[in-house]
Amino acid sequence: MSIATLEDVKRYVPEVVDDASLQPHLDAAEEWVSRVSGADFDSTAEITETFYNVCDGAIVTLREETPSDLSVKAYLAHGSTGATLVEDSGYHLRTRGRVELLWSRYGSP
Repeated sequence: MSIATLEDVKRYVPEVVDDASLQPHLDAAEEWVSRVSGADFDSTAEITETFYNVCDGAIVTLREETPSDLSVKAYLAHGSTGATLVEDSGYHLRTRGRVELLWSRYGSP
């Protein structure tokens, strides 16, 4: 999946442009957006993200805005076994890849 296709861009360009001259600009724009946002729009692999010193009720933002599957594990301290949090009681998945952590409602990890 890409941010935009050549046909998407051609709808907004007022003059006729050939694909060969337009593609490098589209690739550069997509690379810039990916680099700035940290998002991988073509990702199909499993992504693991780690956040440190996150308080109860805090909202963290994932690189993937619409994860197909999400598993959240909270650790009270380094070396602890941690607890897997359950959606809607341990965390809420918000829009645009944001996750609100509610681990104190779940119990001490």
